[in-house]
Amino acid sequence: MQQTPVSHHLRSAAPTDNFSTDNLSTDNYIPDDFPVDDISTDGLPVDDIHNDHNGGLEASEHGHEPDINPSIQQGSYEVELRVSSKHMSIASQVFGKALEGQPTGDKDKRTILLLQDDFGAMHILMNIIHGWTRRVPKRVDVQVFKQVVGLIDKYEFHEAAETFTDMWFDSLRETLLQDHHRDLASWIFICWVLQKPSEYNVLTKKAIWETNGELQDDDGRVLYWVLRGIQSRQQTTLREVFNILSEMLDRYNGPQPVCYRDTNCDPLALGKLIRGLRMIGLYPVPESFATKSSVKAIFTDIRSIELVPLCEEYYRKAGRKVQLWDQYDGEAKVHMDKELETSLSRIQDQLYGLELRNGDRRTD
Repeated sequence: MQQTPVSHHLRSAAPTDNFSTDNLSTDNYIPDDFPVDDISTDGLPVDDIHNDHNGGLEASEHGHEPDINPSIQQGSYEVELRVSSKHMSIASQVFGKALEGQPTGDKDKRTILLLQDDFGAMHILMNIIHGWTRRVPKRVDVQVFKQVVGLIDKYEFHEAAETFTDMWFDSLRETLLQDHHRDLASWIFICWVLQKPSEYNVLTKKAIWETNGELQDDDGRVLYWVLRGIQSRQQTTLREVFNILSEMLDRYNGPQPVCYRDTNCDPLALGKLIRGLRMIGLYPVPESFATKSSVKAIFTDIRSIELVPLCEEYYRKAGRKVQLWDQYDGEAKVHMDKELETSLSRIQDQLYGLELRNGDRRTD
């Protein structure tokens, strides 16, 4: 289903006028005999609304889909929503300022042109704001949720829609950390707008750990400084890992022995590390910004390098128990494999997501 280009004229009626959010009229882009009612969800079951991921909005209940006139899905058209200026001004400071100082007589009409706003999402919000709660879907998928939340953020409908956004959020909570990244940017944006700090922290940590710094954010809704924060945490983490690898290479290549059991242990361990790093594309050790892999992928690759020390292999073949550290002149020396794993585990345990401060809102 292809998405149809839509623009809105949000026509505001005076507070004393009768109003209806399902009174949709169109301009000359649609013929006079066009079945306008077909674009409304009124009379249709709206327990569940989802997006088909190709831009089409569908409403259904128990598998029954509405009969949408195919001509609606083809050409460009404009839609008018007749609403109450009083309700809009109370629900949104943005609309309150837009309508401020306008005539309020019974016959007065004002038209506000809304470009590039999703019609389905706007229709849902108008039903909420005007009290038509039975026409509001009990469940939405994450794509529809993102569209609604985008309008909430744009027009400051946060408080007016809070009951429903909390209900939708709770119904979708189990999908938050599903093992794919298609909706990760959408969820980060939703949690930022709706002020969900714990979920925001978890999701941004997932982005830091599992992505290469680029989110599938086709709408460009995630703020640049959120993306910058994710990328900065990734760079900091990788920089620490690469510094550990560089220091380890220098130490095992230096004059001071690390293993005192066997003089061949250090050079063999160094050779294994260099060969392993070369096989995964990390030798010579790069700068943190030069890699395009995720932090998780790099950790997995490093952990795949076989670094069992020679002395441990010798003792194992001899059937003797061996300590995994040496002590010489009172100083404990941990072998390369255990030292590297300890460092990686520490860094991974200390990895955390971005913080969402209370009241943190869009400033750009």
